[in-house]
Amino acid sequence: DFTPPALTKKQKQDFDNKYNPVQVKKRMLEEEKKVEKEKASKVDKVYSDLIRKDLVKLTNGNNYTIYTYTKSCEEVFKQFSGFFSDVNYGNTIERNYDFNVEDVKNKIDSILKNTNIKIPLKVSLVPYQCKDFPEGEIQYTMFKEDKNQYELHILLFNNEMPMEEQFKIQFNKYLKEVKRYK
Repeated sequence: DFTPPALTKKQKQDFDNKYNPVQVKKRMLEEEKKVEKEKASKVDKVYSDLIRKDLVKLTNGNNYTIYTYTKSCEEVFKQFSGFFSDVNYGNTIERNYDFNVEDVKNKIDSILKNTNIKIPLKVSLVPYQCKDFPEGEIQYTMFKEDKNQYELHILLFNNEMPMEEQFKIQFNKYLKEVKRYK
């Protein structure tokens, strides 16, 4: 009759780490966090470059971020148009602000501060005019169906319609979207 030797403490720990469902889930969550951090650092690098060049100012709030682009240039256009497939060189033209964009940003920030932002929200104020989106635009820019996570991004142009009015229209769409997911 052969009896195998008892497992050592290390062997038991290794087995537990490898097969215990709690440990497996913990390890998977850590991997997920690592991947998310890598993605975030890439995004942060792009924005940190734009911030350093004084091309964008970020305003962070509770579950929202406002991106105020300060001037039009190739880097700026690539950054915000990358999120919106229907925004391109054919339907946008550079149009520098002829008003105090900081005031507009502050008004939007005030509205968002006083609203329970349930779905993560980004708002971009851009020094471009877009004929295809006279009222601005809102769309999903990130969606993780498996985790049921997504964010909405409102893009406000320097169009004939003032940005405040564009924001009201798009923010109402945001609020309707929030109600759908209650």
